Amino acid sequence: MNNTINLLPSKSKEQIKKDSKKFTYDFVTAVIILIVVFTGIATILINSVLTYNASQQTSYVKEATSTLDSYRTLAAQYASISERVQRVHAVQADRLNPTDVLQYIVSIVPGDMTLSNFSLDTADDYQVTISSPNYISVAKLLVTLENPSLRLNQTELNQITYNSNTNVFDFQVSGVYVPPANG
Repeated sequence: MNNTINLLPSKSKEQIKKDSKKFTYDFVTAVIILIVVFTGIATILINSVLTYNASQQTSYVKEATSTLDSYRTLAAQYASISERVQRVHAVQADRLNPTDVLQYIVSIVPGDMTLSNFSLDTADDYQVTISSPNYISVAKLLVTLENPSLRLNQTELNQITYNSNTNVFDFQVSGVYVPPANG
């Protein structure tokens, strides 16, 4: 004998199927709500990461643009300096080097003579003072300077003095230096 009393009415097979379907629908609805919530949270996180990356990239682009602008400024300055250097080189190329003229004159003057003064003006006119122990060396040098194959033209003897204390002839020669054809 069964002494238990069931106060709940017993469910029919239809009611059991209905309850089972309801549970399935409720479960699926809960899963869909969870998916929507997680998708929303994931969307917010991804959006914040993308926004952060975009701001970093914007900062990087601004920095790169600033660096590029400074390089452009440097390139313009370099071009300006390069142009000035080229102009200086052009002026130097057109100018006569006094050292070359002096070395040329020294190569002509005999070893027993001494050069004491040298000047060269912008028109390639030179003037040199030479000392010699004897008059014969002076005469030989003057004849040598008259040679047309030399690069010294219009050579003139401007002054000659004899110092009896030192037994030395001092003479001053001037003329025009003609640079070589190749420079």
